[in-house]
Amino acid sequence: MAKQDEKLVELVAKLIELTQESSLNWKVVQANKDSEPGFTKTIGAVFEAFYKEKHLRIYKREYDNTEENHMFNMFMHQPSYSIAIELEIVDNQGNPIWSFPRVTGIVDLYKAIAYRVAGVDEFLKEILNENEEASNQANATDAKSRAAD
Repeated sequence: MAKQDEKLVELVAKLIELTQESSLNWKVVQANKDSEPGFTKTIGAVFEAFYKEKHLRIYKREYDNTEENHMFNMFMHQPSYSIAIELEIVDNQGNPIWSFPRVTGIVDLYKAIAYRVAGVDEFLKEILNENEEASNQANATDAKSRAAD
């Protein structure tokens, strides 16, 4: 099993690389609330991509551990939750066929996808270019006023 986990870590690393290079394009899809098992809920965005004839889906799931952590909850006076990132291969209707085990890199993959889909690179370039252009205009205005003096 360790050998398979190593291969899955390599696969997740490759998915991160392809996502960062924009070679693997993810899209936001609607979460299927009807298929959520009891005491869990999907939080945040759900992303899907199609690559090498496979539909991939990744999302965050919140698990309610209140029943399992009864003693903790009794003393802390609050419910107990855990969050996991789920990566799955799904069929054409979005039904899970296989879920990846929790291997290194899945959280980083989710973050890379969210960063890419949100268009953070483009946003940063736009904002920084605006600031640079405004700075250049201010410098030009200062130079003109000094030349007029």
